[in-house]
Amino acid sequence: MTELHPFLANIEASKLICLDAEFADGRYMLELSISDARGQLIYNKRFKPDRISDWGTIPHGITPAMVADAPRFCNCVKEIQCIIDNADYITGFALENDFRRLSAEGVVIPADKKVIEVKDWFWVLHGLSHGFDYHKGVSNHSVAQELGIDTDESRLHASDYDIELSLSSLNSLLFKADTSAAASLDEYYPAVMDRFKVEKEAYDRQQSAGFCYIVQKENGYWVKFNQNKPRQSSSIIAMIKVESRKEAKLFMSQLFLNRIEDSSFFVEKISRAKLEKFKAYSNTFSAEDGAVQSKLLKLAGKFARH
Repeated sequence: MTELHPFLANIEASKLICLDAEFADGRYMLELSISDARGQLIYNKRFKPDRISDWGTIPHGITPAMVADAPRFCNCVKEIQCIIDNADYITGFALENDFRRLSAEGVVIPADKKVIEVKDWFWVLHGLSHGFDYHKGVSNHSVAQELGIDTDESRLHASDYDIELSLSSLNSLLFKADTSAAASLDEYYPAVMDRFKVEKEAYDRQQSAGFCYIVQKENGYWVKFNQNKPRQSSSIIAMIKVESRKEAKLFMSQLFLNRIEDSSFFVEKISRAKLEKFKAYSNTFSAEDGAVQSKLLKLAGKFARH
């Protein structure tokens, strides 16, 4: 970063940290890098996993031989915890997975830490007004490129480079945004988080809603769930609009199959009583319930594949 936004330049460097981790088999800590608010590396280390000795190297490129003499992560937890405990802000890209794995390895992420998820801030400060979907085609690399930051593809997925990109993206976002109403990051942070909460709930509500409909076939019926209204067809014998397609999948699959299906499903017969229940069904959107429903549907799909 050639020039720091005043919010990053004026904060005590160690009070905002940017972190990224790489994992063996997606689970076991291999590498952790942490920088301060100025972009200076304050921690950069690789680890030898306790419970795995062979793993795929894509995308991080770290082989078992590279960490054969590295320390165990459990022996480094205290020094990492000290860095986290001293910080007021933690930033990075797709931090949820890093936090989950760090917690599983014994690092505590205190609830009072102010988390700046670069993906979220990019979406609410830039992406929404530039036609970016929250979930699709957004990566640490693509965000940096969209913000005009020069990137080196040969270094992607090295944790020290990933935090460099993340912090550069945050810095660029702050320059592009109207921060004039706030004197510091402490003042600006709650405004962005409140805005993100409102916009994300509206996005989730829109993504959740859709149509449930029954298509008659020669040998039975397809019960389908789409975000967009299907084209009119004489084979559609019933259709309803719902606020939560996930909740509808749970209800309908149990109604017609007595089990949970994670997608559209086929049934040979539908009684008049069940058809009437289908037509009378309605639901409401709840972000909290949606998270639980996602887990149930994911589990159902996993068991179905096995």
